Amino acid sequence: MINHKISMFTFLVVVLAGLVCQQSEVFAIQAVEPQPKLESPKSAQIQAHILVEAQKSFLRTQLAETQVALDSLTSERNEIQTRLSAHKISEASFVEVMRLLQTQRVQLAIDLAGLDAKKEALTIAAKSENGGSAKSNTIPLLEKYVANQKLITDQVESLYQKGSASVVQVQQAKQLLIQAELQLAEAKQEQSQTNSSSDAIGDLTATELERVEKKARLAMVEKILDQYVDARPYVDRVSRLERDVESQETQKRRLQSRLLEMEEQLNELHLQIHDAAGDEH
Repeated sequence: MINHKISMFTFLVVVLAGLVCQQSEVFAIQAVEPQPKLESPKSAQIQAHILVEAQKSFLRTQLAETQVALDSLTSERNEIQTRLSAHKISEASFVEVMRLLQTQRVQLAIDLAGLDAKKEALTIAAKSENGGSAKSNTIPLLEKYVANQKLITDQVESLYQKGSASVVQVQQAKQLLIQAELQLAEAKQEQSQTNSSSDAIGDLTATELERVEKKARLAMVEKILDQYVDARPYVDRVSRLERDVESQETQKRRLQSRLLEMEEQLNELHLQIHDAAGDEH
């Protein structure tokens, strides 16, 4: 019995000794392993300061590039606008003025066609010695004039369907047709009445003067319209430049705002670094 107790005691001593040795090895290992070095608040703030400075430098480069692009776009836009202004062309009212010129050209062409037919009829009337005979001779011409006016009216209505003529032009063409038909009706009713050659000559003179005036106006309209057609690419370019300038100005404002935020961050970090340096001392 005594021997059994001694054996149990011996076993316990051996186990406890082993546990003590293992614990000592663990403590030794922990003592040898290097402990991570804690980063000081000042070091973290300095690194943040360096990072913000790098971002600020990058933003300044972007801002400089944006300013160069903006200056180039603005210079090109101003140069084209100066050229257009020399020809009295404004990109703001370009489309409206061009539409007006096209409308005037169609209207003048219609007016001239009517005056040409009227001039031909009056020329025959003026050469006739007999008023009744003159009136009678004008009927075929007036019939031709009515036919021509019908054709012109159909052409204007076709242009209106395509969007190249206005409602006013269609109404004017129809009004000229009605007037021509009335003249033809009056001529047929008054075949027996006299019409002096002097009256026909006076009407012919007035018609010719009006015709010359219309032709001069048409020539001027076509000249101005040609200038507008030639200027169309430049007007389109100015419109694109306006959009690009606006985009670059927006980018510039965004970068400037971001740089101000960076400045505020740097000022705050300066204060934090200063405070951290005081705490270390």
